[in-house]
Amino acid sequence: MSVYEARPDVRPGSRRREEGSALLVAVMMLILMGMIGFASLETVTRDRQVSGFQRRSSVALYAAEAGVASAASRLVGTLSTTNPLGLAALAAIAPTVPATTLGDAVIHPYGQQPVYSAVTGVAPIQWLAVGGECPQIGAMSSEVGSGSQWSNAIWEVRMQGALPDGTPAQLQASVKVCRPFN
Repeated sequence: MSVYEARPDVRPGSRRREEGSALLVAVMMLILMGMIGFASLETVTRDRQVSGFQRRSSVALYAAEAGVASAASRLVGTLSTTNPLGLAALAAIAPTVPATTLGDAVIHPYGQQPVYSAVTGVAPIQWLAVGGECPQIGAMSSEVGSGSQWSNAIWEVRMQGALPDGTPAQLQASVKVCRPFN
């Protein structure tokens, strides 16, 4: 009596048909895992590109912020050396802000240092208006004669930051300075 006769549900040729199915399933799983791996690689590559774009935009924005801070500093420096002025004289004050390269060549290799400059076609600092009275008027009134009135002078500052690859960022801010007026 053979083994196959004891078990009538197993026929002599049926085991041979089942032997390759495990190999087929394993190959299919490997193909599926490879496709998932390639899809993940593509996603990671795109994420790195987006991250690089965002970093360059942030660096350009920080350069524009540095330009606004420099322009505000030049404006306050110019105003601190002048005596009380009338409105016409204040409106004429517009210090220039030269284009400036920021950072160190070690931090930004291959000449990729950010630059700030005035927005093309627009004065970097423009007179806007006189605001309300300064809150600290009592403390400062003794410094200037009684003929002067202390008020907030407001200027608009427009600067742009850029990277050599052309990534731009423009920033506009208002600068308020407490000044004596005649």
